[in-house]
Amino acid sequence: HPTDDMTHVNCAVPDADWQAHAVKSLAPLRREFESRGRRPRFEFIEEYAPDLPAVLRNDGYAEEYRGPSMLCMPDTLTPAPTVPGLAIDVVGGDASDDALVELARTQRAGFDASEPWNPDESDMAHLRAFMVTGCGFLGRLDGRAVAGAQLTPPHDKLAELAGIATLERYRRRGI
Repeated sequence: HPTDDMTHVNCAVPDADWQAHAVKSLAPLRREFESRGRRPRFEFIEEYAPDLPAVLRNDGYAEEYRGPSMLCMPDTLTPAPTVPGLAIDVVGGDASDDALVELARTQRAGFDASEPWNPDESDMAHLRAFMVTGCGFLGRLDGRAVAGAQLTPPHDKLAELAGIATLERYRRRGI
């Protein structure tokens, strides 16, 4: 991220021909992260790039976290239970700056960000650029923003629901 140093928004994601470029791109990528004061890191689905963990280990990267992934297909979709007072707002490309900031702040707070986030013009441009092809979801319980997530644009019929965060005091309620 050009201006935000939060770990979860700073990562490299391998593309379709990552193997053709991996060896020659790791050093420049590491320099780019470091020039921005960021820790070099990757996020990816191992089944997509099964050889990448070994390549990264050989280049000195350490695995920091292996998060769970869930797969939902149309035939395995189970509707969520109703949560009284919960409304889900779609935050798309036509959203106001206030809606974008509220979504991002809710997600950050859900990930235990230590400081309030006050976006600058570059941050807003970054958010708005994502919303051109992706979208966000803001969960409101009785009108109060309590959860957020973002949906990436589909790639080869696969999309990622990411950044799923619920404010701590609202967890374990089905939100």
